[in-house]
This record gives sequence, C-alpha cells and structure tokens, in this order.
Amino acid sequence: MNPYELFSPLQVLYTGELNNGCIASGFDEPTGITPTALVPFSAPAIPYEVSMDVSPSYFNGTYFSLGLTNSSVLSNNLESTSSLSMIVFPEIVIDPDTNATGVTYELRSGTAVFASGIIPDNYYNQISIRVDPINRTVGGMVNGADIGTFPLDIGRPRYAGFEGIGIADNFVIRRLQ
Repeated sequence: MNPYELFSPLQVLYTGELNNGCIASGFDEPTGITPTALVPFSAPAIPYEVSMDVSPSYFNGTYFSLGLTNSSVLSNNLESTSSLSMIVFPEIVIDPDTNATGVTYELRSGTAVFASGIIPDNYYNQISIRVDPINRTVGGMVNGADIGTFPLDIGRPRYAGFEGIGIADNFVIRRLQ
C-alpha cells in the first residue's frame, strides 16, 4: 500500500482487483505547449500540502510540475504564473561510473526560484509543496528530502493542478493540522 495514494473506486477492476491508475501525456518531442490539468480549489486557512508522484519525459525541454495558481490557462500555466509550484526536469547522469541518474527540481513562485538541486531519480519522484497561511511560509519536499521553508504569502489560490510531459500518479491535497 502506497501511503501517498488514496483509494479510488475508479481503480477497482471488474474482477474486484485494484488497478493502479495513473495519468500520462504523450512522450513526444516538446512542442512548446505543455498541457495543464487544474481542479478548482478552496485553500484552507490552516497549513496544507499538495503532493504527487511524477516521472517527466526524458526529452530535453520537458518537465513535470505540481502547483497552485489563480490562472485558469490550460497550457504552460505553472511554469510561469503559479502562486507556488515544484518543477521536475528530466533525468541526467550524476555518476558516469555507475550510470546513476538524477532529476533537477525547482521550487518556484511564478518565475522566482526559491530552491533548486539535483537528486537521485526514483522513476516516480514524490514531490510536494506546503503552504502555511498562518505563518505566511511555503516549502517543499522531493523524494522525502525537505528542501526548506521560505517566507511567502501566496494568498488563497483558486486552482491546484499539475502540468507536463510524462507520467504522474497519486495527486493528493491534504491538511497538515
């Protein structure tokens, strides 16, 4: 059982077995248009977290992003106009001797980058963003590693969503208190 996956009746097969559903966009060369999926969202007045497991396409110029926004645009939304987003870029070789790969991540608000780095690639990379409206801070985690907390008041975003070229699973919004 994946602790980041909530049960969905859509995953029950006609046999009664569970099927691990995911969402995938075409693994094609980038066209400059990155699809965005948004859900209307009423941000709570207490700390909350948005998380997802993502695997960006391996093509240069692609990414997968999870975020909060006030814009209803359905392409290239989170990369530039997000209130807060975590972006993961395709794998790179981080150890030529073992061929170990990693992904690059960025925690952003709009185009301002708060944190970035390279971490080992888990294929499905668990990313999350945290918002504390009481203390006016934001933060994030990548594959269980906390990448920091930063002062930022994002207000009450109208949408939560994700965008990118790749595969994603386990989109979850949860209160932290």
